[in-house]
Amino acid sequence: MGERAIFEIGDATRVHTVWFVGGVDWDALAMVMREGDGPWSCTWRMRYDHGSDGKEGKNVHVMDPRPGMPVAEFVAAIDEVFRKQAALFSAPVERILIDGGAARLRDALIARPWSRIIFAGEGGSA
Repeated sequence: MGERAIFEIGDATRVHTVWFVGGVDWDALAMVMREGDGPWSCTWRMRYDHGSDGKEGKNVHVMDPRPGMPVAEFVAAIDEVFRKQAALFSAPVERILIDGGAARLRDALIARPWSRIIFAGEGGSA
């Protein structure tokens, strides 16, 4: 049995933007999304190498915008965090505007070397 998926995208999920930044032994992936007409939220996954033991560590956080905050302002705030992280580690950041559902997300991510897409019923992690 695989690990749980970090980002579970259903038929009603709408994805706004995806970010990825990575270094030699770490990476971060974030996605602003919502279910149907529900509130926007950002799920952020950090993955890192623990060092000599070869074990991978992973932290997952969920961030919500301030009440009444427009999605564009929320996305801009996350852009700023990723720009700072990229500058701190001298790593490029990739920002992908999706503005759609599961099919648009899949089409945008399937060719990315850092993306691991697992379809429903397959298990696994992002």
